[in-house]
Amino acid sequence: MRGSDLGEDVTPARARARLIGIAVFLFLAFILAYSFNYPSLSAIRSDVRQIGFLAPLIFILVYAAATLFFVPKNLLSIAAGGVFGMIPGILFVLAGATIGSIVAFVGARKIGRSSVERLAGRRLSQFDTRLGERPFIGILLGRLIPVVPFTLLNYAAGLSSVGFMAYLAATVLGMLPGTASYVALGAYGVHLRSWEFVAAILAFLGFMLLTRKLARKGND
Repeated sequence: MRGSDLGEDVTPARARARLIGIAVFLFLAFILAYSFNYPSLSAIRSDVRQIGFLAPLIFILVYAAATLFFVPKNLLSIAAGGVFGMIPGILFVLAGATIGSIVAFVGARKIGRSSVERLAGRRLSQFDTRLGERPFIGILLGRLIPVVPFTLLNYAAGLSSVGFMAYLAATVLGMLPGTASYVALGAYGVHLRSWEFVAAILAFLGFMLLTRKLARKGND
């Protein structure tokens, strides 16, 4: 699976534009963070506990809906760790992402290629041919390697010949490392001197190195 088949080609001008966009976003986020008085994490957790079982259900539904669109979902994973804790956060993220992935997979097979192409663009035709060669491995690597858009892979898999159970197994298995890393950052990020935070950072860096290595192998 070559890098050029995983998404759009990134020109130097587009890369610079993305870097500028990220810098502007971070600057605005920094300004906003110091412009408002936010409730403490303990207060948020207390409010969530008062809501009861509806809080996890609402989060799962929101996460499932987010997987249907090309929007960043890592912040939701980090938030899940901060609000719900490590293990519950992982379970809720996996539940939401899995539900959304199933809906996209089944929906793609129902509505057909033309409708999906209007949503995903030319990246779909670049990717689903490769996916058809080794569907389970392709989906598994697609979940592990961040350069493959999560939502695009859902729709592409629905249009391929991969079976539903193979798609589901590869999806859940491939999501585990990244989900655990992001949720751990949210769960332990407020305790900068704790061994859990150090372990979370090391696990996150290890995951990044692993995915980079897999991406390089895919380009060979």
